[in-house]
Amino acid sequence: MIKIFRFIFSFILISIICYSVIPHEKTKTQVIISVDNLLTYDVIESLEEELNSYNNIKFIEGSILTSIVVLEISDNELEMQSINAAFNRWGCNIENINYRMLN
Repeated sequence: MIKIFRFIFSFILISIICYSVIPHEKTKTQVIISVDNLLTYDVIESLEEELNSYNNIKFIEGSILTSIVVLEISDNELEMQSINAAFNRWGCNIENINYRMLN
């Protein structure tokens, strides 16, 4: 009987250790930002360059045709105040933001 309890205890302990050691996939979210005054490729490139400095932003793509900027962020951490400031710095106003979970 004691051997069974030791086995169960060992199994649970090993499971907890393995779960805590194995890196878990971070949550990814796609952020779709509709922008007013997204008029030139220079503005898009400047925004991409500035937003690349954020640690949690993994992907940035902008379109003049649709006036949309798409971001992929990890860990669902996005400081909207700093994002809004970046867009305002380049003469753009955020009209709408949509979020979509990727995993």
